[in-house]
Amino acid sequence: MGTHATATEIRCKGSPMSVDDVNLLVVFYSRGGETERLAVWIAEGAVQAGASIKLRRARDIAPEERIAADAAWQKARGRMHQEYAAPRPADAEWADVIAFGTPAAPGVTSPELGAYLEWLAARGTLKARIGGAFASRLESSLGSAALADLQAALLREGMSVMATPLSRSGESDGGYERSHDQGRCLVELARAAKRARNF
Repeated sequence: MGTHATATEIRCKGSPMSVDDVNLLVVFYSRGGETERLAVWIAEGAVQAGASIKLRRARDIAPEERIAADAAWQKARGRMHQEYAAPRPADAEWADVIAFGTPAAPGVTSPELGAYLEWLAARGTLKARIGGAFASRLESSLGSAALADLQAALLREGMSVMATPLSRSGESDGGYERSHDQGRCLVELARAAKRARNF
């Protein structure tokens, strides 16, 4: 991941927790690293805004023989399994705000991320929560469709979903600044909601 942060949990200063402290959970599925990169950048933006973060990668559900037949997939999965824990219901309960990320292909929410969403929905964990969605390759029709599908799934579960920054014209950084902005905005939205509840 180059010079960017790779820690899967980052605690910000500030204990005990005040109304301005925000916990952000970033849950994603990635096969080759593109969606992972966006997730890390969102987390970086959130840390810059003063949040504590957890990064979690949804686990593969494809048959092992299919993964073993793709050397790049197998290698990337091994690395990501070392770097990111699997998401648990407790992670969502810890979070004030949750960002969910899916790859562009096949134009819908990945089954791996969808399985975690179903798990949370069955427990009612997502209702009245603040959330955000992101997808790789937003400049493509598949990326836009996957993002729309994920946002719709979050809304169906009763989440308040922040609008996702779209791919910018002439964007040459792969979405770095856009993802940082999304992380910061999610934190500020959660912070404003906490202040309103405690007013």
